Amino acid sequence: GAAGARMDTSVYEKCKNILQELASLDENGYCRETSKQLEWVGFTDVVKKPISFGDITKKLVRSEYASPAAFASDMRRIFYNFFLYHGRDQQTGHREYAFWLAHEFEKRYDENGLNDVPEPRAPAPPAFNHRGAAALKANGPSVPVALHPSAPPMPSSRQQPGGFKTSAPAARAQRRVG
Repeated sequence: GAAGARMDTSVYEKCKNILQELASLDENGYCRETSKQLEWVGFTDVVKKPISFGDITKKLVRSEYASPAAFASDMRRIFYNFFLYHGRDQQTGHREYAFWLAHEFEKRYDENGLNDVPEPRAPAPPAFNHRGAAALKANGPSVPVALHPSAPPMPSSRQQPGGFKTSAPAARAQRRVG
């Protein structure tokens, strides 16, 4: 993302070239701008995450993709949205057009070796500093574990190991026996 790692320059160039090639193949301009898609009747009723080649271009320029896989995810969303909206529209050929564009994308993505680019590694968590460790050792956790909001509830004395409460007479009988 914007705060994380950025793609290698050569990978960025490959993604940019694929995007430009597909935009030029989109002669009707159906996938170029989200604003054009939003003009289609009922589009936002069916498509919840609209995206276009124009949106992806902006994200590429702003270095918002950490990997080619993230770029591919947005590209595939364009075709998915197209299938979703035109799914039942068999007379105009929109589905075939979307399948063709999706195929052209996957072909170029694979030919450029982008399927083989590893995902960026997540940054390591910050090191635990010695002052925090000393305070923890001296004072214990700042919130007792049993009272911490994420801790499971402490079992009551009348609760069996499986979490089921016993009846009052059964609890008295257990105390007499045990």
